[in-house]
Amino acid sequence: MRNDLPPVDSDQTSSEAIEAKFRTQIVCLTEKKLSRDWVRFPATIKVVNHSALYVVSDIHGHFDAFFESLRNAGLIEFRDKGNKSKPSNFEWIAGKSVLVVAGDLINKGTQSIRTLKFAQNLEIEAAKHGGKTIFLSGNHEIGFIGNPLSTKYDMFRSELIETGEDLCDSRESAGKQSFAQWMLNQPAAAIVNGVYISHSGYVNGSTFEQINREVTKHLTAWDWDSPFLCGSPSGGKSNDGFFNSNGWWANSPDSSKVLTEEQMSLILDKNLEALGVRQIIFGHDPNPFDSKLPTEGMFRNGNGRGIFKIDGGMGNGSGELVVFRCQKWQLAEGNPSACISPEYLLHIDDKSKQQPSAKFESVPWSKKIPKPKFKDRSGC
Repeated sequence: MRNDLPPVDSDQTSSEAIEAKFRTQIVCLTEKKLSRDWVRFPATIKVVNHSALYVVSDIHGHFDAFFESLRNAGLIEFRDKGNKSKPSNFEWIAGKSVLVVAGDLINKGTQSIRTLKFAQNLEIEAAKHGGKTIFLSGNHEIGFIGNPLSTKYDMFRSELIETGEDLCDSRESAGKQSFAQWMLNQPAAAIVNGVYISHSGYVNGSTFEQINREVTKHLTAWDWDSPFLCGSPSGGKSNDGFFNSNGWWANSPDSSKVLTEEQMSLILDKNLEALGVRQIIFGHDPNPFDSKLPTEGMFRNGNGRGIFKIDGGMGNGSGELVVFRCQKWQLAEGNPSACISPEYLLHIDDKSKQQPSAKFESVPWSKKIPKPKFKDRSGC
């Protein structure tokens, strides 16, 4: 027996084994084995349904808060109150209402798998009762699909390694797609009753049709480094892509200088007119629009025109999961419809020991709701 061999680093061996196992769980992504049926799953979607509209964003793997938010908002209820942790233990009770989840279901929290399972179940359950759910892609879904080994997705990767969940495993026997395929198939943007919804809200003067073409082109080519999708880290600004733009409503195109309220109105008008809508709802950025504005979740400029930001900061460890609700619509001849009296519906501190239902609150957008400033990492 040779005694001159270097000692085996058990930690390194273990790490290599774990990485090798993880790669088998995401092989359909690393080897680009997935494709998308763009006819069945288009890049953008339009819905006309003047029932209630609910929008929530940036769940970030917080299944419990997500479930309780929808339950307290009157969208779902338990089937069996003795088994509250099961992602299929609920029924849709909101009739023909539309629920839009504006991206970032996964990562940062510790319940991403349960959140994905719940989302797939929610699609099926809502449809059974005449409702509709739309799950939009966020920068964390797009970024993970394009680069699942990035350190940005350590939390999601750790959860996958711990559970052994295979993202590529077909679940057709249960009437469901693999999680990887399901995430790839989600639209990038939606217009519901004349309200435009996407993850970051970034439009940059594009029409809805142009957004559809660009997203389709880059995702078909697996062009995850496209500046259109997530900006260009090598070019200086990295948070200026469709899925991860920060502050697009307040920064001039050629600098980081904060614009005046009047200049912000001009940017808003340009984007609303390009889209043919009167309102935009988005998440992604938990920071206020501007501390000088009368409200921190909304910016209006008259005639029902405005933008609404609903990322409550769950991805930063603690925060609020904000549900936007609209139950009344303004139908003006020759104009797209607009939401009347939009509301914040719910605030949950995910780390609070209180019962989430005890913190349920319905407030008009005219009430100022303070939000702390957070720092977000750049790139998808």
